[in-house]
Amino acid sequence: MARYVMSVRLHLPQIRVLGVLEDTAARLVVSVESTLRRLRCPHCGFKCHRVHDRRGKRFRDVEVSGRRTTLVWSRRRMVCGSCGGRFLEDHPAFEGGLTARLARAVVPTRR
Repeated sequence: MARYVMSVRLHLPQIRVLGVLEDTAARLVVSVESTLRRLRCPHCGFKCHRVHDRRGKRFRDVEVSGRRTTLVWSRRRMVCGSCGGRFLEDHPAFEGGLTARLARAVVPTRR
């Protein structure tokens, strides 16, 4: 039996698609993660690689084929090996509840 497989290209730097969570005529929901290897602790500057857990956060993105698109970022919560602090990773592709490219499209930059 053949399975339906959909390939999604987001064209976001350092973002990997994990899978499609919902694919309907009105909506597309895609699970993504960051491909950044090591993150710096915001408290002490130490390069961290130990992941404490992951938390899913939803971001609106530009429409794909006229469908409302949501990205669910599997965001890592890191533990610093030096100071023991915990922090959530950041990524320049996401701003607030929107992707950076949707934020630029909604609010054009004034000169």
